[in-house]
Amino acid sequence: MLLIGVDGGGTHSRLAACDGKGNVVARAECGGINFNAVGMYAAREALADGVDRLLDAAGADWYDCIAVGMSALDAEAEESVLLQFCGDRFEPSRTYLHSDAHMALLGAAGGDAGIILISGTGAMGAAVDEAGREYSAGGWGYLLNDEGSGFDIGNRVVRAAVRAAEGGEPTVLRELVTEWFGVESLREIIPIIYSEGFAPSNLAAAARLADLGAENGDGVSVRILDEAAESMAFVARAIMQETGVLPTYTYGGVFEHSGIYNRRFAEHFKKLCPGAKLYPAKLKPEYGALISAAGLMGLHGDEFEANLEKTAK
Repeated sequence: MLLIGVDGGGTHSRLAACDGKGNVVARAECGGINFNAVGMYAAREALADGVDRLLDAAGADWYDCIAVGMSALDAEAEESVLLQFCGDRFEPSRTYLHSDAHMALLGAAGGDAGIILISGTGAMGAAVDEAGREYSAGGWGYLLNDEGSGFDIGNRVVRAAVRAAEGGEPTVLRELVTEWFGVESLREIIPIIYSEGFAPSNLAAAARLADLGAENGDGVSVRILDEAAESMAFVARAIMQETGVLPTYTYGGVFEHSGIYNRRFAEHFKKLCPGAKLYPAKLKPEYGALISAAGLMGLHGDEFEANLEKTAK
């Protein structure tokens, strides 16, 4: 038996495969599969490419179940969405789609009650209470409200650069953005940003410029990261007020790569969520998806999870 778990992000996705006892046998990566951002066809093809490489790494040509956490969802996919996504590349009866937050929380808390906060290309929070009820907050997408996300930070970075170019508050971000886009004049970014192939993930990648600026003492950069981090702390508080759940875990590219964001988030979290604590995740989201796949196949149990923890990286 071979199970596949996927952490499907907006910029890139991680895949893992394990046997029926929970022993991880292969890992792979592919591009972003948020179909709200890149379209259903592109998302499907990206995941199919990742699965092909994962099967090659596992020395297999078949899998029994694939569970996918998707940043495009905030709950289990309806049948119509499942069928549309699967198309002619995946078998619906062997495919399970849920939110990336759901899978991340399964991995982080090991099935116990908890809150997961994700800040990658997008941002959202989710929780499971003691009764197994699920909740979510954020996850509105970049056109509505993705505060605290990589896209949010990248967007603020570029807007700050534009304001500086128009006589606004001076910031090193003006030079950093110009250099990052590889142009001579900042106005040359206009056709790049509005080009057909420019995706939200491209702007999210510019979030790293805020860290570069902050590390050089740029006040605008520090403020951008601080405000984004505070937004995520507000998401945590909203979920706690609704659920009473306190144990909180964090995940996503922004949390992983921005030390300043992490520090500011921890400060805001402490103020807004007194009595709550932050914990390191037990397992990454792709392994949480494997736990989900195991449950669907009737394999979920302590031995499976113990083997998964031993062999996961």
